[in-house]
Amino acid sequence: MRSCVYLLALISIAPALLAQDEPNPKTLLPQPVIDAMVNEASGSVALAHIMELAAYERDRLAEEYKTSYRESLYIERMAKQYGLDEVKIERFKLATKTWDGELGELWLLDPDRKRLLISYRDVAASLATGSKTSDVTTELVYVGRGEDKKDYVDRNVAGKIVLASGQVGPVHNLAVREFGAAGVVSFANATGKPIDRPDQIAWSGLSRGFGPEGGSQKTTFGIILSHRLGMELVELLQKRQTLQVQAKVRATEYEADMQVPTALIKGTSESSQEVVLTGHLFEGIAKQGALDDASGSAATLEVARAWMKLINDGVLPRPRRSVRFLWIPEIQGTRAYLERYPDEAKRMIAAISMDMVGEDVSKNRNSLRLMRTPYSVNSFINEVRLVRPRGLPELRSAGRAIQQLAGHRLPHQRGPDFRGGSNATEARRLHCAGEPGVYCLRRCSRFASGGGTHGRKRRRTSRRSIAPGAANDRRQSALQGSRQHRADGLRARRRGRPLGRGSG
Repeated sequence: MRSCVYLLALISIAPALLAQDEPNPKTLLPQPVIDAMVNEASGSVALAHIMELAAYERDRLAEEYKTSYRESLYIERMAKQYGLDEVKIERFKLATKTWDGELGELWLLDPDRKRLLISYRDVAASLATGSKTSDVTTELVYVGRGEDKKDYVDRNVAGKIVLASGQVGPVHNLAVREFGAAGVVSFANATGKPIDRPDQIAWSGLSRGFGPEGGSQKTTFGIILSHRLGMELVELLQKRQTLQVQAKVRATEYEADMQVPTALIKGTSESSQEVVLTGHLFEGIAKQGALDDASGSAATLEVARAWMKLINDGVLPRPRRSVRFLWIPEIQGTRAYLERYPDEAKRMIAAISMDMVGEDVSKNRNSLRLMRTPYSVNSFINEVRLVRPRGLPELRSAGRAIQQLAGHRLPHQRGPDFRGGSNATEARRLHCAGEPGVYCLRRCSRFASGGGTHGRKRRRTSRRSIAPGAANDRRQSALQGSRQHRADGLRARRRGRPLGRGSG
């Protein structure tokens, strides 16, 4: 959690800069104030929030779907305890039912003994989302990747359970919906290097089908294994020719709400504008993840606590602009909130979105990264980001900034480019509401270790940049730094680097 301390230090600074006037444009905040922020922000408190939110995979009780989710109530309670204003839980009805797994087991039926291969009880990622209640005892058939029709040539899979190395969703579409299989067992590893992570299980799911009749297409179940366990079954099939297995699945679909806890640090009323800090508290309703994104939600809550404490202690003045905190269901919650409050959306001038910031960057060979708007669509918020504390060299990397402020060393930082992913989608939603500058602070790695308590979700970070939008006329005076950014872009082209990439 030490990296979360660095994050809190920087995030506590960035929004405050928008509300401060200092004579020296290189600092904006005096060093004693920055030190006070670093000393107040606590990684231990943020970690405690993560433990309360997602210490382990909890089965969400049916009663929660009728009332309030445990996570929403926790954020609401803590925000009130910290003295934030306008604390409430916004509710939005979901158009579709929410899937919730309850049981998922795969048994190997040897003549001499019955062996439990994997259980949803132990590893929640082992049951593909969208799976239907089933109890099947049948033969296991290996079809290679199973993502192409040629993988099923001369193989009779009807009524049998298919074992495949391909992704569970595409395999299910073919094996079950076209060739009549009873279900799918997959040991796919999306990183492309399963030998390096033989025991990792990736979160994945089954689609509802495609086209007008998609919702009515046949759906059974998908069970996901590690590469090691999948290869063990392949070897057993090669030796014995046939294997009998039993798959037990129980799942339910609930009518559910999206819940968005929200709170405010009120400004001095000199401006009606708002700065927004977000972390997605839910990624779906049933699925939970300590890293993705209880860590971002916890960091956001700790920023709120530390900032309010510094205001109450007289260390920081109350900001001129109000600061809105949103703990949202990923993507959908942002859209729903902005559609409900279009006037509020127009007052939002900048956002900082925190995604998966609790990852151990040393273990996972990656870095914390602060992603600015691209050169093609500039924002004043980029200039705030590049301000350096007194006595420190100019900082163009979030990790380096936090490292120097906190006095710790982080792994090598690459350029501050704005990448895609879930928070890029949040940026898109905020931009469409008229918000000019959206920061995304998240962990980045070539191969991520996982997004949940069980390392269920892995995500590449090589997606295209998302432009959060140009500022309108009333903010033109704040965009004087755009010339420098364009010059940086020209230098990048001359060096043969892609546009939108920083120099690191």
